[in-house]
Amino acid sequence: SPQGRRNFAEAMAAGQLEPYFPLSEQFVTQDEPTFCGLTTLTMVLNALNIDPRRRWRDEAGPGWRWWSDEMLPASCTVPLEQVRAEGTTMDDFARLAVANGARVRTRYACGESLDSFRASLVERTTSAAATFAVTSFCRARLGQTGGGHFSPIGGYHAESDSALVLDVARFKYPPFWVPVEQLWEATLAVDEVTGRARGWFELSAAPLNERCEHTLYSWRATS
Repeated sequence: SPQGRRNFAEAMAAGQLEPYFPLSEQFVTQDEPTFCGLTTLTMVLNALNIDPRRRWRDEAGPGWRWWSDEMLPASCTVPLEQVRAEGTTMDDFARLAVANGARVRTRYACGESLDSFRASLVERTTSAAATFAVTSFCRARLGQTGGGHFSPIGGYHAESDSALVLDVARFKYPPFWVPVEQLWEATLAVDEVTGRARGWFELSAAPLNERCEHTLYSWRATS
């Protein structure tokens, strides 16, 4: 929309669109209705330049070391077929991210506040370092169709106090600006699977000496 484009231009001038360009270079649409968590993580891992340590395609040739949804070792949390049937919880998302080389801080909305949510988004969207915010929210709280959803945040617009959600379900919604308070309310919605509020994540690439604690094919708890 014209207003959305104005927000984008103003946010870029203010230095509040730092995540947008690395994430948009990796922007993909989820392959399955329940793959929003996997697709969001695929985008973030590629934007962080985390080496998957195996080829995406062409195993017999030079290949490409690149993340895609089917490469994520969902067996370290739940089988891929179960993700296809049921989706991903916040705990599943965090375990998958850590097992594949990311440093993750999980922030459940029930233990946070609107101010801490806003501060986290502002820090992620203004930092020149490779660090990203991912939200887990209830679409219905935003007046959208569907239930729980994951997507990364691409920017923040201070004047309207809005966040740019890079929706991975592009067959349903394009990227959109949403007031931070409204998005916060959407993260407070309880996930029926876990019985807990949703929330958000702060992700960056883990140092190499931390990544050696995990493999692509198994999960070993380190906490």
